[in-house]
Amino acid sequence: MKRLLPLCALWLLSLITAQSSTVVWSDDFNAVGRTDYNPYSFTGASGNDYVFTVTGTNTHTTAVSGAVLNVTDAGGDYASLSVNRTRWTPFSMATGDTITFAADMRVSSFAVGSVTAAVPRLVINMGSTSVFTLGFGRGLANDGVPDDADLFFYSTLDGSPTTTPTGAAAIGLADGSGWANGFDFGQYDSGSAANNDSSGFFYRLEATFTQGDSTMNATLTQLDGSGNATGNSVSFTRTLTNPANFDTGVHSFYYTSGSASQTMVGLDNLSVTVNNVPEPSRALLIFMGALILRGRRSRR
Repeated sequence: MKRLLPLCALWLLSLITAQSSTVVWSDDFNAVGRTDYNPYSFTGASGNDYVFTVTGTNTHTTAVSGAVLNVTDAGGDYASLSVNRTRWTPFSMATGDTITFAADMRVSSFAVGSVTAAVPRLVINMGSTSVFTLGFGRGLANDGVPDDADLFFYSTLDGSPTTTPTGAAAIGLADGSGWANGFDFGQYDSGSAANNDSSGFFYRLEATFTQGDSTMNATLTQLDGSGNATGNSVSFTRTLTNPANFDTGVHSFYYTSGSASQTMVGLDNLSVTVNNVPEPSRALLIFMGALILRGRRSRR
């Protein structure tokens, strides 16, 4: 039995060391002298990683301040900032591999005319399909207060509503009993956009998809002024209509300000990370190699 323990340890070590985690794209806006999202290239390739699109009047500004990208929408139209897979480090995924999208988001001000208006949100596209949305807005939540003016983060997975919040999609809400710590942002103030915010905090989204699987696992975590977790966090799962397939296709990760909102949103620490889980045959080869080395050493 004692002889088996080292062998088991070698097997586990072979599984761990065979895994490969790769950041295929990221941006923390920390470059000295950087004042905007442009220019930026994660891989060093020519051109800019970001695509900035404005619909309607040009009432949108973007600026880097304090290593944070602030996107301001002062009108009723929307601006979108996206990064497509063509700008990421090339990668491949097999069944069981995972891909994690991460971003820090802070809402500093928010104004919207109705609960049906599109709101500021982060979106993950798998191919041309929007498969995940994290938004911040105004809506009706079953928190014991009979109104339609609650402020909250919400999430949806490939389907409606993707542009407007609902209580059923609220993050951190226990129906009828209130909000988790750090996730109650009060009531919508129609008189002051600055009073409609994420309480001065950044919130870190981490959304993980498993290749060939329909379940997505995500966490939304409140951060302090130093970027550390405060201890207020909510984890949740969502089910895709179709199994995740990020191995092929032109996927994207983007922010949009919302077509009927006036907002200021800060973005930071954007990243896409791929974790390749070893195939059993590969892990077995590593394990057998370790056994051979151990055998040679024992004979000496």
